[in-house]
Amino acid sequence: MRIGTRASRIVFSLLLVLAAVAALSSNARADDWSDTKAVAVMNGRMYTVHPDGLMFSTSLSTGVGDQVGKADFANTRLLVAGQTNLYSIENDGTMYKISPVNGGWVAVGKAGSWKGALGMAFQNGSVYAVMPNGKLYRINPNTGAWQAVGNADFAATTRFFSTASALYSVENDGTLYWISPQNGTWKAIGTPGGWKGIIARATVENTLYTAHTSGSLFATNLTNGTVRTLAKTGYQKTKYLLTSAGWLYSLQATGITRIDGGTGASVRIGG
Repeated sequence: MRIGTRASRIVFSLLLVLAAVAALSSNARADDWSDTKAVAVMNGRMYTVHPDGLMFSTSLSTGVGDQVGKADFANTRLLVAGQTNLYSIENDGTMYKISPVNGGWVAVGKAGSWKGALGMAFQNGSVYAVMPNGKLYRINPNTGAWQAVGNADFAATTRFFSTASALYSVENDGTLYWISPQNGTWKAIGTPGGWKGIIARATVENTLYTAHTSGSLFATNLTNGTVRTLAKTGYQKTKYLLTSAGWLYSLQATGITRIDGGTGASVRIGG
């Protein structure tokens, strides 16, 4: 196309600027995840929440992402993926159901019910929350109706997560526990204190992957607690470990790395 006038050149320049802005917007966090404060994974996409209230959906295959909805998420504390929706607990303790498609949200249950929650997990159609008083609750993700599960045994929880069949926690002394989602009974797994110093964790089926302050990356069999070293260093800057389609991912401030959970071999995703 021939640009024959000054006005035409200005229009053309503006179009180039707009195109560049759109390109940046579609992958705005590709090289800067330093302010990520909550993460969940669903259907091969990583959903991240940031202090400015923005949520991004990023492909774990390509590293390309887009903003989801409006800047509504500045108060998000905890975020988990359900079967078709995301669920969050905000600073004031209110739980929300969030559409991963358009960021639309609706409060679930009574406002402020889950203030100070130590952890949140989704398992077999229910949301579970651990509270500072040590109690574990099972929550209907549509109505907010809740039921206490077991005794008040969980006040020392620092990490709380689920697999398809069970709940798990790591306590502040570094001990790993299996927890029944049906009745809250529990048992220690592996060496007491063996998981102290965790900075990030994720599960693939029956394996727990943990990154530690030392930079090590470990794989733990959740049945018997045996531990395998995948890397002795290199993961001290990991902000989150994530899993999708059998792969393990490390989210650091400067990018996403895909990791082979069997060998520890890794490759950077995206830019």
